[in-house]
Amino acid sequence: MEPHQALRRSGALGALMDEYERSATELKERIALLPLSSYTELLAEGVQLRGLGSIRIAVLQVIDRGFQIANLIRRRFGMQEFTHGMRAETPELAAMSLNAMLACTEGALAEHWDLDEAELGTIQISAPWGTDYSLEQLLEHAIVLILRQCRIVDHYLEQMQDRRGRE
Repeated sequence: MEPHQALRRSGALGALMDEYERSATELKERIALLPLSSYTELLAEGVQLRGLGSIRIAVLQVIDRGFQIANLIRRRFGMQEFTHGMRAETPELAAMSLNAMLACTEGALAEHWDLDEAELGTIQISAPWGTDYSLEQLLEHAIVLILRQCRIVDHYLEQMQDRRGRE
C-alpha cells in the first residue's frame, strides 16, 4: 500500500479536499485487500448499512453520491455537470471510479481555493435528498459517507479473520 499523500492544498477548502482524498484513499486501500468473491459477496444482516447488500454496492453508492455532490457544486458555480458511467464491478474499477470522482470534485473547486471559512459557510447548496448545505457541510457529508463505508469494510474484514481463525 502506498503511504497517504502529504496535504497539498491550501486554505479551508483545500483542507476539506485533502480530507476527501484521504478518506477515498483509505477506502481504496481497504477494498484492495478483498478478493473479488468477498468484494461482491452479500453481507451478513448485521454488517449491512441501510440495506446495502455487498461491499461493491456500498462502494458504488459512494461513487454515485460523490459524483452527485460534485455536480451540485458544479451547478452552484455555473459549471456544466459531469455525466459519469463509472463502474465498480472490481476493486480496481472502483478505485479508478473513485479517482475520477475526486478529479470531478477538484475540478469543480479549482477556481475557488482562496475562499475562507466564512465564505464557505455562505455558499448554500440544496441537495435533491431534501437537505440544504453550506459548501463546507456538503464536503463534510461526502467525507463522512466514505468513512462510514470504510467501517463496513473493516467490519467485514474482521469477520473474515474470525472465520479463518475458527477453521
